[in-house]
Amino acid sequence: MTIILVVFSLILWAPADAFARLMEAEGSADIINGDVRSARDQAIIQATRAALLQAATRVQATSVVSSHELIADSVRINAAGVVKDVVVLEESVENRVVKVRIRAQVMEDKLQLLSPAASYRKKIAVTQFQVMERGQIFDMPAIEQDLPRELLRRMENTGDILAVDGSQYAAEPGQPGSDKVPDVAARMTELAGSLGAQFIITGVIHDMGVNRHLMRNTRHLVLDVDVYDGISGALLSRRRINEAVKGAGHYAPAATFGSVDFLRSEYGRRLDGALDKLARGVIQDLHPLPFTARVIRNEGDEVFFNAGTMAKVKVGDVLMTYQLAPMPLTGDGGRFLGYEETPVAALVVKRVQPLFAVGELRDSVTPLKAGDMVRFGL
Repeated sequence: MTIILVVFSLILWAPADAFARLMEAEGSADIINGDVRSARDQAIIQATRAALLQAATRVQATSVVSSHELIADSVRINAAGVVKDVVVLEESVENRVVKVRIRAQVMEDKLQLLSPAASYRKKIAVTQFQVMERGQIFDMPAIEQDLPRELLRRMENTGDILAVDGSQYAAEPGQPGSDKVPDVAARMTELAGSLGAQFIITGVIHDMGVNRHLMRNTRHLVLDVDVYDGISGALLSRRRINEAVKGAGHYAPAATFGSVDFLRSEYGRRLDGALDKLARGVIQDLHPLPFTARVIRNEGDEVFFNAGTMAKVKVGDVLMTYQLAPMPLTGDGGRFLGYEETPVAALVVKRVQPLFAVGELRDSVTPLKAGDMVRFGL
């Protein structure tokens, strides 16, 4: 089956001058259990959102087409601003549906256009870093766990990701991504599954040794930070820090990693700056990548998946679902290549909780199972 992936973005915005624009919009809501008042409130909320979207809207859609037939769409609309002075102009009740038309002022100077795919918070896990020469870190004995935890903390503080601390886990021996570890991809998908993460961050501490000289010591700071996809196990990005810090030596036992004494030292300051640089760089690497979640279970056409309000999933979002093959593809020598993905149908989010959401499949004849994918973007 030939799959054609189509991506398009549509951006509409108002003039740059800041002023309040008068907008009119309509909204409707079903009456449930005879509660007309709640339905009216929901209709007004819907109309208010419509007014806001008319003023400034960014729409991103992703389509999967097979043999000229639309299989699934991902659509998300984002706009942020201030709506005030909402007035209901008309309202009616027909066939247990409340309909309203409103007029409201939208403060355009408050509008912000957001990247739809990037507005989701992806779940990121770190693992223990590998240390190539343990004798070099006797003064920082837990650096292989402390370093990834601190990197994750700084990334989490941006508000762009959901953090999962997997620093108690180590990747397979050997340098991640090298030809010496043909099963590293399988290990990364295993870790992603057990930690419930979309991406895995691991790393290698190559050199923290001290070169002693008569006049001045030099301590090295050489490390790689790698980002892996949790579905395929593919290496997505690698960032390296390579510095030589003059005047730096080994630490006293009291100067633990992250302590005041540690951060006051020249080596501590350089490592602190390197972590900031790495955190920004990894966030930048992840920013354009699709948002993916895992199916937890399904009940008929309802699908439960492991991303909710904390990931910024909202009611009304439309995502694509994919069925993963039960067995991975392997290459020469049994090398793990990932799982084949088959697009199933669009999923409309109906209910959202902090850690999970429930969506309804559109016209699907293929059942989903736990472990299958829900995705926004390609």
